[in-house]
Amino acid sequence: SKNKEEKHVKGSAEDLHKSEKGFQPGLEHLMGGITDAEKKALEDQVAKLKRQHEEAELKAQKRIVELLEKNSQHQKDVDNAQREARSAHLNSTELSLRIQELESKHQATELKVMDEK
Repeated sequence: SKNKEEKHVKGSAEDLHKSEKGFQPGLEHLMGGITDAEKKALEDQVAKLKRQHEEAELKAQKRIVELLEKNSQHQKDVDNAQREARSAHLNSTELSLRIQELESKHQATELKVMDEK
């Protein structure tokens, strides 16, 4: 039973065994070889699996590119946000200095007015 499971064919070759009732392994098969029909079915199956693998690989590569582009855009967004934050901080510092300057002028003016009294 175990030996029979190991030699059981899958995919197209299995379909061939099911669909053609008269399909039986020839002497070549019993000696360890496979028939032309089985060979063709297996080659077709291998070709199909290779195509599926290539498609999956291509899809994975596209996804990688997508993620890299997304990451690049996120990095640009982070850089822009940091630049805006630095600019706002600089602007705030400039405004604080301007306020101090105006307060100093105001105090000087008040002192001058008091001196004139």
